[in-house]
Amino acid sequence: MMSSVSFFTALKVMMWLIWRDVRSLFAHFWNNLIDATILPFGIIFVSEYVMPFVGVPGSFGSFVLASSAIGMCFNCTGTDAGDLVTDLESNKSICYELSLPTTYQLVCIKTGLVYAIKSIILNLFIFPIGFMLLPSFKYEQFSLLKFLAVYISANILFGFLALCVALYVKDSLGYGRFWIRWGWLLFFIGGYQFSWIIMYQAMPKIAVLNLLNPLVYAFEGMRAATLGQPGFIHFGICMGALWISITLFVLGALYLFKKRLDCV
Repeated sequence: MMSSVSFFTALKVMMWLIWRDVRSLFAHFWNNLIDATILPFGIIFVSEYVMPFVGVPGSFGSFVLASSAIGMCFNCTGTDAGDLVTDLESNKSICYELSLPTTYQLVCIKTGLVYAIKSIILNLFIFPIGFMLLPSFKYEQFSLLKFLAVYISANILFGFLALCVALYVKDSLGYGRFWIRWGWLLFFIGGYQFSWIIMYQAMPKIAVLNLLNPLVYAFEGMRAATLGQPGFIHFGICMGALWISITLFVLGALYLFKKRLDCV
């Protein structure tokens, strides 16, 4: 068992590693920011100003704002975790971190948190851009506290989900195949273009089964926070489901990290 001194040393090393990796984001910050916001800008613009002419409700732009934010967070963490897959295929520079006075558990947790923190910083800018594009957005329905809670929680979930996938697959080819075959399928079925209640009205049995998909709660929680509670799964249920999912993915990441890197 670690002594209190060694534990705090290990924790300090972990925090330094987080700062080192997050700081690298700012080396090309403006390019990274453009990459994170240009696609949501286009999606929200088309949804607000073009889609109403084909019969889509005028509020669809606000609906898509929440969807686009979740989508970019999902993509951002998945892209970052791809670097770990590449590293494990080549020089395994992560072994340097394991040689420091810390534990493999903290290195693993640090890795998932870095993916989440980078995504939190970059994709937060989607919202002011969206607000500028949406003159009809109802700010009285927006809850800042709920938004921060679900936004941070969703990014942590995606960070550790991506980490689990990166540790599970054998190589970059397998990593890419996972997202094509399963990752983006879960994303779109999870409710990118519709709420869970709409899916339940269309296909009740599949909608109930879809409650096992953690992305459902990221979408529904974000919409409840930004658009108001009516029409979406209760915010408290979404938060509970997100943190149950986070706990499972953290435990899974710890197991896979130890197994993949032969940590003792």
